[in-house]
Amino acid sequence: MFVLVWLGIASTAMAISIGFSPSSQAVEIGDSLTVDVIISGLSAADEIVSAYDLDVSYDAALLLATGVTFGPYLDDLLFPGFAFQEAILASGLIDLAELSILSDDELALQQGDSLVLATLHFNALALGTSPLTFTFDDENDIKGRKALELYVEALGADVTVTAATQPVPEPSTLLMLGFSLLIPGCIARRRARKK
Repeated sequence: MFVLVWLGIASTAMAISIGFSPSSQAVEIGDSLTVDVIISGLSAADEIVSAYDLDVSYDAALLLATGVTFGPYLDDLLFPGFAFQEAILASGLIDLAELSILSDDELALQQGDSLVLATLHFNALALGTSPLTFTFDDENDIKGRKALELYVEALGADVTVTAATQPVPEPSTLLMLGFSLLIPGCIARRRARKK
């Protein structure tokens, strides 16, 4: 009996995951990009997210964090944007924290199986591939019903920064270039005939 209960708890714990969307993307140097932090598998575990404190690490030589937009799923429906939110952007690290003032039942009404906790904004600085990873403390930093810890599987992502591509000339540009090279030759030929 004990083993069956333990297996049920373990399978519920692994049903919830947190990751990034897109999980992989390529951008050019100088581009701006966004990455969503998404938690999923809440319905199967009959869970919600009531609070979280997450650290996201990235390669500061390749990316520059420029901002964070929090998702609406921990907000009060009557007062949108009213939740305790904090984002600290440091070199190579983004510290995200949010705490809802709503009851578990109110949160369950507005949260589904998966939700976007936050959207991270970056600028691409240099060539290379930057992993995006979650850094957790000794205890999990995501709270569910009754402010109990949610055990989740953390999934990483990567951003590949490539060199900026040169635009390919359009046919009309090539045609104009060709005519501009022919005109001096035609003028010189005409002058030679007149002499």
